[in-house]
Amino acid sequence: MNDQRKSHLNFVLQALFLLFGSLLVLGQSAIKHPLVQSELNKIINNPTKSLRYLDDQFIEIKNNIDGSTQTFSLQINELDS
Repeated sequence: MNDQRKSHLNFVLQALFLLFGSLLVLGQSAIKHPLVQSELNKIINNPTKSLRYLDDQFIEIKNNIDGSTQTFSLQINELDS
C-alpha cells in the first residue's frame, strides 16, 4: 500500500474512532471525554492534519497533503430506553 493511501486510511480510521468515541459518552460533553481528547491530540500533533473547531458542536479535520476536509458533529443524542 503506498504512503498516500496508508495516510488517508489512517486519517479515516482516526476520524471514525473520534466519531464513535463521541457517541459513547452520553451525558457528557464529547469533546472533553479523555478518549476523544486523546484522538484529537493525535490529529493535532500530526503535521499532515489540521483541526479546527467550527463551533461547540462541529469540528473540521483537514488533510494538509491533499487539501481534503471532513466535518464531524460532536452532538450527542441520547437513545430512547
